[in-house]
Formats: sequence, C-alpha cells, structure tokens
Amino acid sequence: MDYNIWDYFMIRTPALPFYYLEEYRNSNKDIYSFISENETLDNFLKNALLVSSKSLYYSYINKPKEEKNIEIYVKAY
Repeated sequence: MDYNIWDYFMIRTPALPFYYLEEYRNSNKDIYSFISENETLDNFLKNALLVSSKSLYYSYINKPKEEKNIEIYVKAY
C-alpha cells in the first residue's frame, strides 16, 4: 500500500472570539437569527460550512420554515 504526501493540509479549530458566544447568550434570538443578522458572522459560518459539509451548508442557506424541521437539522449535526 502506497501513501502519497500532499503539499496542503487543513487545521479545523474554533476561530471565533468568545464574545460572540456571550452576545448570543445575552440575546433572546434563536441561533439561526442571531447568526444571519450579523453579516460577518454569517459569512464566516457559510464559508466554514461549505468547506466542511456541503449538505449542512445547503441546509443553512435554505432555512426550514417549520420549527420541527429546524430541530431535526440541529439534532442531525
């Protein structure tokens, strides 16, 4: 069995400052609304999702209309 060495790699680490978490905890919004209302945070999340999971990315940009479907997506990922 041969292994090939590639000249690129990806490190997956949390990259957002903690103040976003505090801001979210202090808000009365659901997580989708909180993220989508902040353009910087929304773009960051879209890019991260697109790199890690195309299906989750498409689920995020096509937000389900019903609360029940949102819960299914949250539990799946």
